Amino acid sequence: MAKKFQDLSPSLQMGIVALVPVVLAVAAYMYWASPIADERDRLSAQVQTLRAQNQSNEIFDQQRLKNRARIAELEHQLVELSAVVPAKEDSEGFIATIQDASTTAGIHIRSLVAQPLAEHEGYTEEPFKGHVDGAYFPMMDFFNRLAQGARIVNVTITQLTDPKGGGQGHFTVSSSETVGVDCVFTTYFNSSKGAAPAAPK
Repeated sequence: MAKKFQDLSPSLQMGIVALVPVVLAVAAYMYWASPIADERDRLSAQVQTLRAQNQSNEIFDQQRLKNRARIAELEHQLVELSAVVPAKEDSEGFIATIQDASTTAGIHIRSLVAQPLAEHEGYTEEPFKGHVDGAYFPMMDFFNRLAQGARIVNVTITQLTDPKGGGQGHFTVSSSETVGVDCVFTTYFNSSKGAAPAAPK
């Protein structure tokens, strides 16, 4: 037969009274605190995941900045190399280079005639047959300016003459002009073809 609470011994009554708050606390924890703790753990895991993603993104951003800097460097190198060996034929630019050098050096270009292109694997030769005359030291300055220019220019001297012959048209030779030069100016540009050298005219 079940006993009433009043029938229990005082020590048991005190134990039950003391146990009730504990049971209520556990029930309250299970009802309110446990879901909150689970949510906290879930959010903590998300924070760790986001931190890992942020670190990965920072590494990616750093690599992206390095790649952009490398691309800019390569583009700059490409521009410099294009000045040395253009990507395509640029006869007008090459003629302007020769004319600028001759004007600055103080010599005269009497003729400049384009010759057939000569294709090689990876590049193409673009020669011009010419005749120039002037004083000796300005002539040396002219060739030196071509050698030190940005674009590659190869000069092959075929003949030294007096300044009165070898040119085209009518012109007056001054007394200061002492030497005439028949030569071939050769420049280059990039080519993807690997054909044999072009046959001369």
